[in-house]
Amino acid sequence: MKRGIRYIVGIVGLVVGLGHVGAESEKDPIPQAFLVGHPGQHWAPAKNYPRSFDVSAEIARGRALELMAWERRVRLHGERLFGREVTGDLVFRGEQIELAEVDTLGFEPCQFDTLKSATTVWVVGDCNERTGSPTVWGAMPARRPEWLSVLPEVEGHAFAVGIANRSFSDAPGSWHLATYRALIELGFSVRGTIESAQWHTEDTVDSAEIQRLNLVFEGFHAVGRWADEKHVYVLGSVPLAGVNR
Repeated sequence: MKRGIRYIVGIVGLVVGLGHVGAESEKDPIPQAFLVGHPGQHWAPAKNYPRSFDVSAEIARGRALELMAWERRVRLHGERLFGREVTGDLVFRGEQIELAEVDTLGFEPCQFDTLKSATTVWVVGDCNERTGSPTVWGAMPARRPEWLSVLPEVEGHAFAVGIANRSFSDAPGSWHLATYRALIELGFSVRGTIESAQWHTEDTVDSAEIQRLNLVFEGFHAVGRWADEKHVYVLGSVPLAGVNR
């Protein structure tokens, strides 16, 4: 079934949730393959509701399917609005982005495995024809990855980082939002268009910058993940050959 997914994001709505998160990675280990994405393999977490495991697993599986669909093909369409201050500085005002042409059908031959830890249900969708390797559990590395400071440089590929607040109530949901943010950041960095606008309000003249986005990605993949106490970070990549209007 093809779906259009609409995200309307304001200044406050760029991130999911707020709250302090303790050293949950030490108490509740994570699959290490989740941190370093491999082509054809998609890890997706969901909050583990002890009395509703089936619901948790279904949420995680739906997220895994969505990631797989985003890798196959997704159209990014929308715009960002920046207001221009009297100083000339641009201030983000909001954005409206639609992910269209997302098709989650056709993944029946792929393998889906469900794993459970203390607070999280994990689903991995793997479309490779090789035998899956055993899951290795561990903690989030304390050292920040280099890609948070300098993006990787690989010929024929573009990279961008998506960031979301680390939600106390739904940390897995934060990961999914950060992946979406990486997808959108890639779109604007690869092929966004910029327009200027002015309008009159009584005796003042306001101006703005509008960044528009309308392109198709084929081959998007989350290739790295990391988290600190406040945020989660996803490194997204797309082959430039898979970028079309």
